Amino acid sequence: MTLQDIDLKYVQGVLTTNKNVRVNGNLTVTGDVAGYATDAEVATVQGNLDTHAADTTAVHGITDTAALETQSGATTKANAGRDAAIADAAAKYLNRLTGGTVTGDVTVTGDLTVTDVLNAKGVTDWLNAKTYGAVGDGTADDTAEIQAALNACPSGGVVYLPNGDYRTSAPLVVPPGVTLMMPHSNLMLVTGLTDPPCRIRPLAAFTGAAVIRLLDAATGGYPAISAEQRLINVMIDGDPYTATNLDGIEAKGNIQNVVMHGVTIRRMSGNGIYTGDNAGVFPYSWRMYRVMIDNCHAHGYVFNVMTDLTMVDCQAIGNWANGFQLTNLANSQMIGCRAEWNGNYGYHFTGDWGTGAGAGALVATGCSTDRNGWDGIRIATDGTPPLVFSGLMLRRDGRNGGAGGGGYAGLACYGASTPVAVSGLSVFPGVDDNGTGTSSPQIGVNLQDTTVAFSLDDAYVQAATTPILDDGTNTRVQLGPSIITATGTTAAPAISSTTAWGWSGTATAKQPATTTNTLATQVTGESFDRFRLLASGAMEWGPGSAARDVFLAREAANALSITDGLLRVYRSTAGGNAFGARVAGDTASRWYVNADGAMWWGPGGAAAADTSLIRADVGVLKANGAINQEAATSAHHVRDVRAVGDTQPRFYQLATGQMYWGPGNAALDTWLYRDSAGSLTTDGDWTVNGTTWGDAAYFNGQVSALYGTNNRETAMQPADRWETCSRLRVGTSSSYTSGLLVLVPIWLPFGKTITHISFASGGTAGASLTNQWFMLLTNNRTAVARTADATTAAWAANTVKTLAVAQTTAGSATTYTTTYEGLHYVAVLVAGTTMPSLVGEGSANAIQSVAPAFGGANTGLTTPPTVTGGAFTASTPNGVGYLYYAYVTTSN
Repeated sequence: MTLQDIDLKYVQGVLTTNKNVRVNGNLTVTGDVAGYATDAEVATVQGNLDTHAADTTAVHGITDTAALETQSGATTKANAGRDAAIADAAAKYLNRLTGGTVTGDVTVTGDLTVTDVLNAKGVTDWLNAKTYGAVGDGTADDTAEIQAALNACPSGGVVYLPNGDYRTSAPLVVPPGVTLMMPHSNLMLVTGLTDPPCRIRPLAAFTGAAVIRLLDAATGGYPAISAEQRLINVMIDGDPYTATNLDGIEAKGNIQNVVMHGVTIRRMSGNGIYTGDNAGVFPYSWRMYRVMIDNCHAHGYVFNVMTDLTMVDCQAIGNWANGFQLTNLANSQMIGCRAEWNGNYGYHFTGDWGTGAGAGALVATGCSTDRNGWDGIRIATDGTPPLVFSGLMLRRDGRNGGAGGGGYAGLACYGASTPVAVSGLSVFPGVDDNGTGTSSPQIGVNLQDTTVAFSLDDAYVQAATTPILDDGTNTRVQLGPSIITATGTTAAPAISSTTAWGWSGTATAKQPATTTNTLATQVTGESFDRFRLLASGAMEWGPGSAARDVFLAREAANALSITDGLLRVYRSTAGGNAFGARVAGDTASRWYVNADGAMWWGPGGAAAADTSLIRADVGVLKANGAINQEAATSAHHVRDVRAVGDTQPRFYQLATGQMYWGPGNAALDTWLYRDSAGSLTTDGDWTVNGTTWGDAAYFNGQVSALYGTNNRETAMQPADRWETCSRLRVGTSSSYTSGLLVLVPIWLPFGKTITHISFASGGTAGASLTNQWFMLLTNNRTAVARTADATTAAWAANTVKTLAVAQTTAGSATTYTTTYEGLHYVAVLVAGTTMPSLVGEGSANAIQSVAPAFGGANTGLTTPPTVTGGAFTASTPNGVGYLYYAYVTTSN
């Protein structure tokens, strides 16, 4: 039947038509029929035509009874008393009616076939896109025709796309209040199942950000807010579009109350659905039901700052990045959603979720994952609103390209500052569907750097290696009593379980990691636990108002250690033992401390303690025998003495025997140590019986002055300066060779902080210089500090050049502190045309190479080398042994 431009006034009553009508079956008219025949064929009745009109004379314009005919032996039945000839003529002429009016009812009792377009002019809120010229043949560009229907559709109306393959070259914009509807959407394209096709596909020449766009009022030029767009059974297929970054659906700005139902988006070169801001305003309050996004080349769903979002039975499968990329979904909920076989995270919750003012966060119920490349669910959110998950089923995530491992988990809470609560969790490992690949996830639940709180209960967590990982960086992890954990394969899991809280007798709380809490106590209203017992056995205590600050733990076999705290034991009597130590089999303590502080030692066994250390008087400890003290390294302190209020020791002694003194409120400044066999050395003056000696050594009970106060060289040494030789010995001006690194020996004490290095020129000035720098080296010629390069700066005759330290073994620095006392080297390097002469004690050409050698070393140098980390070591000196005068300046 062909019906064109029918004015359908009364469907159950009168049918008026001015166009062609073809009925291939039976047509029964129970009312009046009015026809106005011309020579054109307007109707063909291939079946029977029954008329039961009250007045057959309602058939008008019949003038040629010979031309009337029917196909299939049509008969006309008129009411009794009517002229049979008129009825017969009516039956024969119906195939030539060019127009007419059916004033009664029309009933089609046989087949009705519409071979073209049926347009009901009386219906204005249901528009068929094909009426506007859309073809849907998989080739023609239907963009303008579909958009014309969308633009013509009134608010509250529907634009209907019948079955077809609609190709577009630009985004389709769905106006506010308009529904875009198709008969069905399919994930699969199967011949016989999804034929005829029903989809929208971009052409190769498509230009634009997305196949379908939803615009806000400002962008779309709408008079009111943009809202109430609906997409029902719409399928968008990106194949075979090859350009990058084309999204399926895009919405930016204030676009509210959008509804999507039964929408499928597949094979886009960008994201499936993307929402973003326009001038800082985002879409919100969307409802999505049974939306499927498959195999898009970026994320499946991207929702940014989407408030009041509801997603029910929405799925992301096979997308190349994340299935769900979700940033700040305040007051939103996800029900029965699924992410599987996505390249990265299944669900990625991220971004700043604010402080929750006026809104909550998110509740996800009954959601699931399967075989995603990275974590099934990744939570990395900031803010205060809670994220609450229940009834999660996470399976085979952390595929990692089939290799598994990688630290990926079914659920990962990584750097989240929002509270996270999970209940009813199932994490289960596995391999690919065909049995290949490595079982994953490696970790069931991975918790790292969660700064507020994470809680988990009513869970089964099985992973390849680690069911639950708490790395110790989390502020608060609460694992409930009803958690079953397992490792290994799905065929042979190794299962363990936590024990319910509240028990009598012995209970064991099994946890997956040594840093996981097994027991904690907290006072109501406080923000921190006062006590924690970790799975390792370590115990932690705190004030409740701040983090825990006292720790008692097993340090090694048969050893407990307390860190940053004090262990105090109270006894009723002063003589009662507070602590004791015995070896297995001993009946008497080898060591014990009484409540009065007295310590006793003995040989063990049954023998009584025989050595004591007790408080004898105010500030006095007394031992009844010798005290020998050992340290792990020579640098360890074995004694340290301070007065009340001191910030620094007034005296301490190293395990080497070196002794140091200071004022108590500043660094130590005086040393006494063993220099060699039979020799003690101090860096300052030594006073014996009122006589002061400078830089003295003590030999066999007698003081021998190296540089005593009667020694003019020592007396002439300036303060805070250490010289290669006394200025009083300088009388020679020696030449210098360009680019030659000359090492001059210098003795330096331990702990001196060096700020500058200086050399002095003689009677010849330097001219046309390119490089000038000095260096400090250890006794094995490793550079530990150097100055900056003075480059072309002038060096006049008879002038001291002083350069500041610029780099040390630690990197860029302005000072270097000596780490030992003894031989060092200072080195000079000058390059250019005319070299300055340098003053000193002269030179040695025969004996300078005897170890430890001095004099000329590396040649051909210009720019200063890097000394960071001991990167530069000078060559063994083998040139002229110049004894240049130089000195270092110290700040202490």
